Amino acid sequence: MPEIIIPTAYDPNNPRPHSGTRPLIPVQMQLPNGTWSETVIFNFDTGASFPTDIPLQLLDDFGYKEVKNGSTRPTYNKKVRIVGFGNPEIEMEVPYMLQNKDHYDLFREQKNRYPLLRVRDLMPYVSIVYNLQNTVIRTKSMGVPPEIYTPGTIMFPDAKKRDNTPTTSWYWNKWTIINPKKTSKRKKDWFQWCTGDYRMIVKRSLVDDVDIDRKRIDDDNSDAYASFEFTESTPQPPVAGIKNVLIDARDDDADFARGGDPRNICGGLSLLKHWSRVIWDNHSAACPTGQ
Repeated sequence: MPEIIIPTAYDPNNPRPHSGTRPLIPVQMQLPNGTWSETVIFNFDTGASFPTDIPLQLLDDFGYKEVKNGSTRPTYNKKVRIVGFGNPEIEMEVPYMLQNKDHYDLFREQKNRYPLLRVRDLMPYVSIVYNLQNTVIRTKSMGVPPEIYTPGTIMFPDAKKRDNTPTTSWYWNKWTIINPKKTSKRKKDWFQWCTGDYRMIVKRSLVDDVDIDRKRIDDDNSDAYASFEFTESTPQPPVAGIKNVLIDARDDDADFARGGDPRNICGGLSLLKHWSRVIWDNHSAACPTGQ
């Protein structure tokens, strides 16, 4: 009954602003001739809306060419395996998307960018626990992740496409942002628990709505401190969340993730320090870490 523990890219001995905290995973794809590709490192945080990227470095192996910008990006089902997961390694079939030139140019220009794997497509096969310094992947046959029996664990609504969310990702929930100095100033909004960013990223307009002080650090971002309640978590009470944490208040006209509308992206060391993220089937939970 396989389990694999993968360290995150975060180095606790060198915590620098905006450093990599992505959960990274070594993956091979089955090629048309039945052999397995070279190992490709994927980012597998929970933010992906579209099917998994067909990596730039495997286009020639599949005989594909990037599609023209503005054209439909085709999707294919491909067998994949996580290197070192099972003996023999477990094969999973998930949809992959052939990308356009603009998308592949990101990988040509940004060598520290990784193709993104859509986590929800792995749920027929595995469960995942995102911790501060590692990620635990287990086969679905091992049952419910034991972490959810940690006292104080909270549940979120089942993962699915929900109405009026900023993207089509399944991992959106309603949270409440609170001014930590004036706690009566609060507002509810959609937050995506994305697991991969150094800090929580919150729309500047939302930060300003609750009158939180902020300090400009560059053209797009400001430092600010905020508190949060997991509005849709159960059981309630007590109200779960985090208090007075450093966030990026990002200008609404700045870039968010791979583009798209301004939105709240709730990864960050401050979050994972206090709560582990657990997903299995279409369920999701947060387990207190005791810190």
